[in-house]
Amino acid sequence: MMAATCNKNKQLFLLGLLAASGLAGDCNKNSHCSSGEFCYSGTNSCSNRNCDCHDCDDYNGAPGFSSGSQNCQRYENICGGDCTASAPAPTRRPTPRPVA
Repeated sequence: MMAATCNKNKQLFLLGLLAASGLAGDCNKNSHCSSGEFCYSGTNSCSNRNCDCHDCDDYNGAPGFSSGSQNCQRYENICGGDCTASAPAPTRRPTPRPVA
């Protein structure tokens, strides 16, 4: 009986370490995320809840995803807008010349 309890505690401890390390995701589809979030994958493939929920507002309407990708489809499904839109490149402002 003691060995079974010890093994169970080890398993729970290891699962806790996995979750704390950030290796464990929390979604593999949008329904696992809160309102205003979509399920994002760094590898564009989610299974076994190995992906993370990202807030739509973090992308300012310009996530720049590849057309037809899972991230693109999930973003458009939840956040709306064009998932392929990219934020404009910053413009260089001229340096004012000192007045003599």
